[in-house]
Amino acid sequence: MSNPKITISDLEGLPDELVKQLKISKSFRLSWQIIRCMKENNGKISIDKLLVAYYHKHKEVLDRQKVNAKLYRMVQQELIIATDGAKGVYELTKKSKEGLTDD
Repeated sequence: MSNPKITISDLEGLPDELVKQLKISKSFRLSWQIIRCMKENNGKISIDKLLVAYYHKHKEVLDRQKVNAKLYRMVQQELIIATDGAKGVYELTKKSKEGLTDD
């Protein structure tokens, strides 16, 4: 039986206009947008690069402290990992590509 909840993989390739119409939480939407930015940067990104990439894509300035807290929660959910030896650099995990659902 397929998962009735929206997953990250369900959102891949959808136009922003359609995603805006979906009833997904702000937190899930931000996680998805962060993962999209990371994928566009070969799956690895620093906080600084993420803030710049997010702005270029969405014309919105994110608060660095809120992004840092969000990235921490995403690490706890095993969606991303903190890169060894490089402070503030994160990489995608397999789960980030398929396992995140909007709960």
